[in-house]
Amino acid sequence: MKNTILSLLSIILIFNLNSQNSQEFTINAGSYYYSPSTLTVSVGDVVNWYNDGGFHNVNFDFNTITNESFGNPESFSSSATSDVGALIYSHVFNIPGTYSYDCSIGSHAANGMVGTIIVDVAGCMDVNACNYDADLGVTVDDGSCTYPADACTDCAGADLGGQDC
Repeated sequence: MKNTILSLLSIILIFNLNSQNSQEFTINAGSYYYSPSTLTVSVGDVVNWYNDGGFHNVNFDFNTITNESFGNPESFSSSATSDVGALIYSHVFNIPGTYSYDCSIGSHAANGMVGTIIVDVAGCMDVNACNYDADLGVTVDDGSCTYPADACTDCAGADLGGQDC
C-alpha cells in the first residue's frame, strides 16, 4: 500500500513539474498537409494548429480513411474553419503515448493530411538512481536523477558501514 501511494505521489509530482515547464508548439495546416506532420512533446505541453488556407479541422477520434478508431490515449476532434491564420484547435497533452490524427474534411486525409503527436514523460531513467521508479513510464531522461551523497550512504542517507567507509 505504501509503495502504491508513493508511486501515485511520484506520478502527480512529475505531471505537476511537467505542466510548470510546459512549452507551446505550432502546427500549420494547409493544402493536404500538417507541418510538421510528426511532433514530439512532453506531458503538459500545448499544441496549437493554425490554418494556412482551406477548410480544415483536427480529428483525433477516428481514422477518416478506415473509419476505425485511432486508438489514441484520448480522443477529440475540432470544428472546421476556413479562416486563414485562424486557430483551428489547441490541446494540452496530459496523457503520454502516441497520437494519430487527420483532417476529416472531404478527402484531405486520403490526400496526405495526417499527423502524429508523440507525448513523452520526462524523468529519471537510471535504475541505479534514488528517484528511479519504473511505474512512472518515463520515456525521456531529463537529468533529474539523484544519487547517494557518497559510497558510504544509501539513498535515505543511512550509513552503510562498509570497510572503506
